[in-house]
Amino acid sequence: MSQSFRRPFRMAAFAIAIAAAALFAGGLVSGGTAMAQQNQQWFVPGQQQQQRPAQAQRGGQAQPQRPGRPPAPIIGIVSVPDIMRSSVAAQGVQRVIEERRLKLNDDAQREQEAWRQAQQALISERATLTPEQLRERERQLQERINNAQRIFRERTVAIQRVGQEALAKVEEELANIVRQLAQERGLNMVLHRNLVILNYPEFEITDVATQRLNERLRSVPVPEGG
Repeated sequence: MSQSFRRPFRMAAFAIAIAAAALFAGGLVSGGTAMAQQNQQWFVPGQQQQQRPAQAQRGGQAQPQRPGRPPAPIIGIVSVPDIMRSSVAAQGVQRVIEERRLKLNDDAQREQEAWRQAQQALISERATLTPEQLRERERQLQERINNAQRIFRERTVAIQRVGQEALAKVEEELANIVRQLAQERGLNMVLHRNLVILNYPEFEITDVATQRLNERLRSVPVPEGG
């Protein structure tokens, strides 16, 4: 898949979304259970707040509460670029976008050839035109060129936009899959592989995430544009 549509899939925002989903799946419940075992006032999901036993008073004031320890990390590693390259749906989007780019390029080449022919005709007829006629013909040709360039820019932007919209649907489904894997495996932290220096194979969820993505999402419609 070309670099323009990897984007890099808003890697920073996507990493935050994945990490937040994983923490929600595993961190709140496991962390709340561990902290509830201490004789302090903690919030446990689904339960009422538990009051810690009364402590000795010093100077008429209660002792400040000590913060609890975070849960031990249970880590998963995922490579989003690898998954997107192996995604059948993402590959289909890329094919459609590439076809539209090729058509745009063909249209631009035909229009440029028409400009060239119009310029040659203007040069050959220059001697037979009055100054006013020559200026008007030049103005018309320049206006045609300007309008065509504007249209081609708009078509290029439209192709990029619809490609990004289609790939965003693939990313959305991938985020759901990663969230589900975090719940199944009790993960409370999911990291992008390119952020990790040392990685053990047991941490990897890339292959299983790729398999599930291809099972659930075989194709994505690409909106008209370009």
